[in-house]
Amino acid sequence: MSNKTNAGGAADQSLVEKSMPHGGPRNRFAEAEHAENVGGTVRRLMTYFAKEKTLVAAMLLVVVFGTLCGVWAPSLQSKAVDIIAGAREGSLPGMLVLMLVIYLCYSAGKLLQGLLSARLSQRLVKRLREELFGKIADLPIRYLDTHSHGDVMSRMTNDIENISTTISQALPSLVSGVFIIVGTIAVMMWYCWQLTRASIRTNILSGVMGPIMNSIGNMGFVVIAAFGGYFSLHGVISIGVISAFIVYARQFSRPINEIANIYGQLQTAIAGAERVFYVLDEANEDMSGNALEPSDTAAVTFENVNFSYVPGHPVIRDFNLTVPPGKKVALVGATGSGKTTVVNLLMRFYDLDSGTIRINGQDIAGVARGSLRRDVAIVLQDTVLFSDTVRSNLSYANADATQAQLDKAVEMSRCSELLAQLPQGWETVLTGSGANISQGQRQLLAIARAFVADPRILILDEATSNVDTRTEKAIQDAMQEVMRDRTSIVIAHRLSTIRDSDLIIVMDQGRIVESGNHEELLAKKGRYYDLYMTQYAGFAI
Repeated sequence: MSNKTNAGGAADQSLVEKSMPHGGPRNRFAEAEHAENVGGTVRRLMTYFAKEKTLVAAMLLVVVFGTLCGVWAPSLQSKAVDIIAGAREGSLPGMLVLMLVIYLCYSAGKLLQGLLSARLSQRLVKRLREELFGKIADLPIRYLDTHSHGDVMSRMTNDIENISTTISQALPSLVSGVFIIVGTIAVMMWYCWQLTRASIRTNILSGVMGPIMNSIGNMGFVVIAAFGGYFSLHGVISIGVISAFIVYARQFSRPINEIANIYGQLQTAIAGAERVFYVLDEANEDMSGNALEPSDTAAVTFENVNFSYVPGHPVIRDFNLTVPPGKKVALVGATGSGKTTVVNLLMRFYDLDSGTIRINGQDIAGVARGSLRRDVAIVLQDTVLFSDTVRSNLSYANADATQAQLDKAVEMSRCSELLAQLPQGWETVLTGSGANISQGQRQLLAIARAFVADPRILILDEATSNVDTRTEKAIQDAMQEVMRDRTSIVIAHRLSTIRDSDLIIVMDQGRIVESGNHEELLAKKGRYYDLYMTQYAGFAI
């Protein structure tokens, strides 16, 4: 395929959106940052961590190492104070050097922990984004039409970014915080369990009465100093232990505050992950079916076709049309008349409510979508190009195309002059999906890509509406070449582009209201005549 059409016209899309029930997928994506199934989402996230066992294990080891250093350092400080106070024998310089080494190891552990968590975050996010991108590519058009493009893109960007931030920042803080709390309590209990029921109670009270305690001061340190002084006078602990307890009290409260602060971030990440999994769990487009029977030509027949995007709101009504092999048929009509929907049905972006569409007599309902679409090329009004080389963009239509085929496509589509102007010719990278070339040049490349695809059926969706008159002439000439001897369906807004069509179909509210060639329809002075005169003679309807 050359390009894929965006299913449904503006009016059709509006109808689909209005019919979405309150609280449907679109609204569900916009809910507050709370997951509906926290446990299931967390367990599913764990499967992604399980694929990075080595990295997770390394990070946990670093966290444990850092925790041990953080818990050991105040103990060394206690011994140093006792040596200074004369309550313990030992080398003060040696103790200070050991403290310096431990603190350096602690800092190195924190640095390594940050690097490992960032690496883990990148790998998990890459896997999630790859899975989500692949899933979006496999979703049926109906899903993309009934979900806001912004919501779908938000799953790829915002929600996964929240997961990334949590893994790289909040998760390490949570894990290390738990280890520090457990380790700190254990050491405090070892030194003096009585001074530990006092320190913990004070910290709990400070957490509950936070604003009041902040206005009074750090009561925890006051309590530790008071009780510590009492126990010291009675020989239960030394002065150094009191100093260590003051450090441990701060070390104990800090991770509690951090865990409280990251709780909201964890909730947001889990909610984001759940929304990502909603998309990943959607059913893929059904690609099963038979191959389209080979033939040099293609006759397309619509028989009593009826279709509605939303039940009870028909968009196509009793549509009957035959496109003979190698002929050009144009579809015209007001916005919302169903022109684009006809193409969507031919491409099996949607399935019919009733009726039949046949290609060379073969019912496409039983044809695999991939086989069908390989025989159809589409050139859209809004050209789709990739941020890649010109060669890659043209070869996308046919990966096996030879250089001779590419050269012929460029020549027939009037792209030779364009290639000569590009700095690296075939290897010029089209940045920003072709932002470094003009709209007309992008359209010419899209037509060249259609040549490379060499389809039996060609669909043109007003490929000249956004260009100037001179460029339009070049594009029209190129389109005439690509349509030669091919079965072509043209969706037209500018009636000047379809005057030479073998058959012009005028549509209104999903029905065919007129048909014939340009001269015949003008002679009837009906709907087509009114449209033509409105555009080119200033005639008011």
